[in-house]
Amino acid sequence: MLAFGDSLTAGFIVDATGTGAVDAASAYPARLLTLLLNQYPAQSFAVVNAGQVGETAAAGAARLPGELAAHAADVVLLLEGINDIHGSIGEPSIAPALQALAAMIDEARGRSARVMVATLPPAVPGALKPGTVALIAEFNAQLASVASAHGATLVDVNAALAADVPDWIGPDGLHPTAAGYQRLAQAFFDALVTAFRESRQAHARMARD
Repeated sequence: MLAFGDSLTAGFIVDATGTGAVDAASAYPARLLTLLLNQYPAQSFAVVNAGQVGETAAAGAARLPGELAAHAADVVLLLEGINDIHGSIGEPSIAPALQALAAMIDEARGRSARVMVATLPPAVPGALKPGTVALIAEFNAQLASVASAHGATLVDVNAALAADVPDWIGPDGLHPTAAGYQRLAQAFFDALVTAFRESRQAHARMARD
């Protein structure tokens, strides 16, 4: 599995003093691997963390083909777009970001990978530049249509983390805490388990037919 995105994938954490750093062990790809191995101990999994701090979706679309060529992933997990709209001038930034994500979905599916694309996590009102929270909501609403149109599975990370923002979103108002990354990993894990189950059921039906 290739976990691809920006600092939210890399595992950037901001502490109470406002100091931020990448903690790969706390990042959701590492937590997701643990969940998968615990659930399916007889299976072999690899989850590559291809997160890059500060990346925009447009930059990600340019970088993804090289990562896909390097890792030949069966599943691609996408979480990107916040750097395109965070502190931007407004809604005009949303369309180019979604176009870039659509291109990434098409690129991965063109290489026979299943794609799961995540909504942007919630942000704390007042902690970010004015308008960012509203832009996240609009971005996520439009992302659902993009995922459906391009054959990707939507993973609603926003809803998963919104249940406990004080514990799961860090003091900068944007990046998850270690507990938040665990919840983010759980959201992807739940989506993957559902996909695995549906795939097995489909194969069983084909065998009966």
